[in-house]
Amino acid sequence: MFEGNKAMPCVSRPAAAAAWVALALVFGCGGPAGDRGPAPSVFVISLDAASAAFFGIYGAGDDASPFIDRFAADSVVFANAYSQAASTPPSTASLLAGVRPTTHRVTGETRLSAGLPTLPELLSKAGFLNFGVIGNPFAGAPRMGFARGYDEIVQVYALPELQGLRRIEESNRFSVPLPGDVNDQVEKLLPRIRRAHEGGRPVFTYVHYLQPHKPYDPPEAFQRSSDPVGDAMTWDALHDQFTFANETGKATPQTVSRIEARYRGNVAFVDAGFGHLMDRLREEGLYDASLIVLLADHGDAFFKHKRFGHNVTLYDDMTRVPLVFKFPERDGIAPARLSALTETVDVNRTLLDYLGAEQPEHLEGESLMPLIRGETSELRRPEVVLTTGKLLVHAIRVLDFKYVYNLETGEELYDLAADPDEQDNLVTEQPEKALALRSMLESMIDLRAGRSRGDENRLREDPRMNELLESLGYLAEDAEEAEPPDASLLRPAPGP
Repeated sequence: MFEGNKAMPCVSRPAAAAAWVALALVFGCGGPAGDRGPAPSVFVISLDAASAAFFGIYGAGDDASPFIDRFAADSVVFANAYSQAASTPPSTASLLAGVRPTTHRVTGETRLSAGLPTLPELLSKAGFLNFGVIGNPFAGAPRMGFARGYDEIVQVYALPELQGLRRIEESNRFSVPLPGDVNDQVEKLLPRIRRAHEGGRPVFTYVHYLQPHKPYDPPEAFQRSSDPVGDAMTWDALHDQFTFANETGKATPQTVSRIEARYRGNVAFVDAGFGHLMDRLREEGLYDASLIVLLADHGDAFFKHKRFGHNVTLYDDMTRVPLVFKFPERDGIAPARLSALTETVDVNRTLLDYLGAEQPEHLEGESLMPLIRGETSELRRPEVVLTTGKLLVHAIRVLDFKYVYNLETGEELYDLAADPDEQDNLVTEQPEKALALRSMLESMIDLRAGRSRGDENRLREDPRMNELLESLGYLAEDAEEAEPPDASLLRPAPGP
């Protein structure tokens, strides 16, 4: 599994070179940049398990994420953005392939079909040089099909220097990639990115930080109020409480407060790492000249619904994420805050639209450029559809109403304007609305079909990968969700 820092070889691509020339001509003659010069390079930066509510730009307070807030001041911020799933594999597949999980069928055990081209593959055809720097094994593993199209991909989680010396120093425990580890690898690429950019060749770089994903164990400097009840606890002890709470549905207010505070520390930790990377882009002359997109693959929950972490439900704490676009200075796109409902599956088509690259017909997202340019205040698609494959849980949001179909626990309906924490299920009180939203969801998703696990896509067992995933907490969570429950448990919404 661990290919480490192995580079994908650069090969001659005559067709790509021709496309690069054509793209450069577009950008030099009144394309998206609106000015002569090289096509802009693109950075897409993903924070793992980053709930929007914990960032300053989404109301968490001025000291929650000062570096990201500074970045957002230069940017277009989407206030109501959702991920496609509450776990990394399906969400990342939707970002890379531009289709929903019900189409790509990727889970932690299956790979992305070769018939679905990734964003780096599409940009290669347009002449881009593509780099990936990945801190989570579920976001860049070649065996999952996520490494296709990159000229070079650095799997930070598998680097020998990370899993060698540091692992020995930490009693043979898996070494979690930290923001600095990711930044170190990006910085090694920056001279090549700058040279290509200055030479007129655009570069796409995907950066995936592991934080604020657990372990919620940031350096002491970022552990702000990490023990709000006054007695210090190690992360191992807190994680035992985390696991016990998920198994039993019981947690004391002190446990919730402690774990949430540690997560806030992890947010501050990755915020500082992101700020450092932006400073390095400024030093290289790339910040003002590049399109930089900040997002998250999903969020994390803190027991509002008897659950810590992510992976199993579709409440907003697990699915509402940051989504921020900073455009090249020469585009003249003013900073803004937009309230339209958007999805991370939209990012793929938005980038292709902005760059003037080919947009395959199979893409299921919608370009956000008309919103960004101020040509419209809402998308053609009025709803946001979310899905997670493990428990056959699907959800749809239209305006402020959100409907959830859960094969295990029944149906749910929430008025997010009146009940943002999704505590008051309105299915019985408003059956007509629930039925209407269910019908809309059923028109797009076969709610009873289950997830595809074709043998040709299944990943082979790899003990080293299992050890790594167990260290991050994935295998324990997966075990709780191994098989979907019997369909007879479903409680249909009452008719009108």
